[in-house]
Amino acid sequence: MNKILLDKESIINLVIVEDSICEINRNDINEINIEIKDNIKFRIIHKCKNSTTNNLKINIKQNNNSEFIYNHNFINNNIYNLDINIELKGNNSKNKIYINGISDMGKSNITLNGKVNDNTKDNELLEKVNLLNINEGKSVVLPNMFINTKNVIADHAVSITNINEDYLFYLNSKGIDNDNAKKLIIDGFLNK
Repeated sequence: MNKILLDKESIINLVIVEDSICEINRNDINEINIEIKDNIKFRIIHKCKNSTTNNLKINIKQNNNSEFIYNHNFINNNIYNLDINIELKGNNSKNKIYINGISDMGKSNITLNGKVNDNTKDNELLEKVNLLNINEGKSVVLPNMFINTKNVIADHAVSITNINEDYLFYLNSKGIDNDNAKKLIIDGFLNK
């Protein structure tokens, strides 16, 4: 288990790019606990290609006047389990989770649990997941929000789709073969 504690007023950007095999303790759960104290802004950009069997659990606790943004892009060709747990404990905090993933012959299981504690106010919680299944890939997303206050902005959106045949037809009509057309669509999907 890894723990990140941010407790002084600061802005932190972390970029993780894993171009080859994205191994996070195969078949084990790699757990990361992030606690964000008052007046912290923390952003993680996590890009992962060619995932093997992975189990990743991220637990985030936020206090007052904090902001956490997590951008995660992945290509999965085996089994990928991602479990994100968010708890907004203070006031005036923002938590934004953006996930774009491709299941290429693999199965992606994503669970998002967002909790906003009672007696808190002016918090924002956003969970947005876009998944593309190719080559018989499968995806399952379980977005959960547990909101215990009336003074909150909370939203989640999930999209699971296959490559649109009309896009392939259009690119083919421009002289681009199917394999390169699929690569263009995948690249555009991950980088939107």
